[in-house]
Amino acid sequence: MHPITKFLLRKILFYTATFIIMLVITFVLPRAIPGNAVLMQLRQFMRTAATNPEAIEERYRALLSYFGLDKPLWEQFVDYLWRVAHGDLGVSITFFPKRVSDLIFSSLPWSLALLVPAYTASWFVGNVLGTYAAHRRNTAIDNALFSTFVVLSQVPYFIFGFFLLATFAVQMRIFPTYGGWDVGLVPSLTWDFIRSYLHHYALPFLSIFLTGIGVWGTGARTMAIYEFGSDYMEYADSMGVPESRLLRYAFKNILVPQITGFSMQLGFAVGGALLTEIVFSYPGVGWLLYRGTITQDYMLIQGSFIVVASSVLLANFITDILYAVIDPRIRKGYVSA
Repeated sequence: MHPITKFLLRKILFYTATFIIMLVITFVLPRAIPGNAVLMQLRQFMRTAATNPEAIEERYRALLSYFGLDKPLWEQFVDYLWRVAHGDLGVSITFFPKRVSDLIFSSLPWSLALLVPAYTASWFVGNVLGTYAAHRRNTAIDNALFSTFVVLSQVPYFIFGFFLLATFAVQMRIFPTYGGWDVGLVPSLTWDFIRSYLHHYALPFLSIFLTGIGVWGTGARTMAIYEFGSDYMEYADSMGVPESRLLRYAFKNILVPQITGFSMQLGFAVGGALLTEIVFSYPGVGWLLYRGTITQDYMLIQGSFIVVASSVLLANFITDILYAVIDPRIRKGYVSA
């Protein structure tokens, strides 16, 4: 069998097994939360129940049957796998009768609009600044950059988000405290909406972007120090190669391991972004997942986790393939292992 085929088969088997494990965990965890989502939704009928308790009982049984929650757990699991295999994420209990897939895919673009630019920009800027700090090692510039990297890298996205929210929204009142746009506006390509959206977007973006710079800058600086100390770089420097070219050499050589880091950190970045959305009440999948969690909406929790986890697995799979294409040593080493 061709080495590339072996590599692809191993990767496909690995990610398929991971996906199956994720499905099991996604089914079990929401049901481990104490409480009953249907009962929570029936609170709106409590006034009716005061005069007609039979109506509330009938409504309760009907909803349990509709969502399949009156079945044994193993039957619920089989139904769950069957629906997922057919792309059916079910109907939300909280936002009944809306379908979970419609809710998620209406929120997903807002999450991608936040995560992709912030995460990608932090990766690029962090690597550039880390490489530059390594080139200026033991100078005031290096000390300032490295100290900033260390501080930022140790602060979770959502904690830094709380700091930005308290400082620039609550105290200084420069930015809004919650939401994705002003109340009364409808998403559109009008200037009023775009301006409002960017105003709300700034703090969530900065919380992911700045902490990400710390993570990538620290790693890039460490790797670039070794590059600048290598024989070929010292020889190039002695030959009078311009500083800008030396920086490009070092930057290119740290890209391959940093691409791997990009893939490995993606899951943490997605988790941090979801929590950041909750902090700022940003209308993405994270906020939707939070609403589903506090209302114990099994269908919404399951669907959100499946879409998010599947996206992370797919992104990691694509990154692994690209990494193998960029560096054939990885592909050959993986196959020979």
